[in-house]
Amino acid sequence: MNVLYRNGDILTMEHGAYPEAVLTLGGRIAFVGSGEEARRLAPENVVDCDLAGKTLMPAFVDSHSHISAVANGTLQLNLENCQSADEVKKALSAYIEKNRIGPDEWILAFGYSGTLLKTDLDEVCKNPVFVSGKSKHFGIFSSCALHLLGIDSKDGYLEETALYEAEKQIPMPGYEKLKEAYRKAENEYFSYGICTIQDACVPQELFSFYNEAVKENLFCADIVVYADARDLNKAKEELAQIWQQYKNHVKMCGAKLFLDGSPQTKTAWMKEPYVGGGTGFRAMDDDALRAHLETCSRHNLQVIAHANGDMAAKQFIDALLEQKRMPPRPVVIHAQTISDAEIERIAGKDISLSFFVAHTYYFGDIHMKNLGAKRAGRISPCGTAERCGVRFTLHQDAPVIRPDMFETIYCAAARKTKDGAALSEKERISVYDALLAVTKNAAYQCFEENDKGSIREGKKADLIIVSQNPLKIQRECVKDILVLETIKDGKTVFKRDQKI
Repeated sequence: MNVLYRNGDILTMEHGAYPEAVLTLGGRIAFVGSGEEARRLAPENVVDCDLAGKTLMPAFVDSHSHISAVANGTLQLNLENCQSADEVKKALSAYIEKNRIGPDEWILAFGYSGTLLKTDLDEVCKNPVFVSGKSKHFGIFSSCALHLLGIDSKDGYLEETALYEAEKQIPMPGYEKLKEAYRKAENEYFSYGICTIQDACVPQELFSFYNEAVKENLFCADIVVYADARDLNKAKEELAQIWQQYKNHVKMCGAKLFLDGSPQTKTAWMKEPYVGGGTGFRAMDDDALRAHLETCSRHNLQVIAHANGDMAAKQFIDALLEQKRMPPRPVVIHAQTISDAEIERIAGKDISLSFFVAHTYYFGDIHMKNLGAKRAGRISPCGTAERCGVRFTLHQDAPVIRPDMFETIYCAAARKTKDGAALSEKERISVYDALLAVTKNAAYQCFEENDKGSIREGKKADLIIVSQNPLKIQRECVKDILVLETIKDGKTVFKRDQKI
């Protein structure tokens, strides 16, 4: 489709004044500049899009999430509104009755953040039941589920590596169910203006799904896949058609490592103890980490590492800087408590930080209890990274929270907890710099800076029309901006209140 966009603010994320018009031809941006010149260059069949005072800007690029988990969430029971174990039991009972769940069927649920035991689940039914915690770092299994998985647990509680290994054994839905679930997930990302979506740490059990999805040309969004680093040989073999290149909107971009847990569950690996004791856990020893990095270097493959704690971040950076040849554009994922010293060490290196900055709002009060006010205050130190000249991106780790980029931009600029506590002001960044993190910086992170992240001639027509210009309103209002339309490769894939 050929489209002429005019009569609104055009936020290019490039230097210079607001242009009057943007012309897209065949899915690419053909012209950015004066309205008169755009009309002169436009073909006869051009669609005239009157922005009517709304804002056109580049679509967002997701720098870290799990579309597979978001898709699976559409097939599961949402327990986010449950405030107690009794409410969970009532919700499970209603779900079983409404969906006519058979006695041997697995029941999967997510989003509960309170205390739950396997006995609570056993009281509801004899089915295999798994409830994933809100943070995705812990979960509860019923007795039947534990038996089927061959796991011995007194209370049904598993976390971190043990949880991840158990989840991999849960039977997957059939392809048709999965296909519909991924389409729903893709539409959710589109509704938040995201046209490039990450799927981090895809297990080898899903490789065949992705091959079928590529064969069917299932996706409209671009899906950037990262395999578990332990499965790289299998990924190289089974995902050869998408290895570091797009085919029908899917590419295998790199490998994912886990180096620790989360600060909200006191499992992130910390130098200094948490309030009440303990320093979290170390998920990988140095030799194993070096081996993975050497493998990625050999394949010229990007590596991204989950590192919430300051010690986990240090371990990753130490290992990277020891490499004779560093893997291309490595990323420290989350980096919640990375120290100033480590940020300074990577200045001038092609290493990025990807902050889950909405921790400030969603988990800030928990961090205050677990880490104390001083350490919690500098969670997601975007300001320090900016001052040191270190490239960073912002993400939501969906499905941990919804992939709402404008909410994330607000969190980076405001740094307030749910209870209203103000976290370190020196780590605040401007709305513009937060926008850079989810557009140009995020495009660079996935090697697509020449195609995405800004409105510039020659780039893909991955665009969004939003209700307000985020640079012309008060910071507190940014989170309320609505994505009205999402355009992928020049075609509308989402329009608010309309089905596409």
